[in-house]
Amino acid sequence: MLDFAASSQRQRLKKMIFDDVAFGTSLAATMARAYDEACAALRDQNVELSEAARKLMALRIMTAVQGGERNREQLARLAAAVVYDASQ
Repeated sequence: MLDFAASSQRQRLKKMIFDDVAFGTSLAATMARAYDEACAALRDQNVELSEAARKLMALRIMTAVQGGERNREQLARLAAAVVYDASQ
């Protein structure tokens, strides 16, 4: 059974966080590299990433960028930390 209330809440949150947000080409490339680096670091530690974990990592990068973070290495650390924090 689908949880329509939860789905509706996620959509509102997504719209609230990312309404009118656009990432330029260079910044999008930095974000993609940070995501790839975080995934690689986790794979190197034999961490299996679920689809939910991958989405959380991407969301963490986007929210950090929206908050002003531009350092690729820091973005990668923040993304990996989402998985570490969830596993503890």
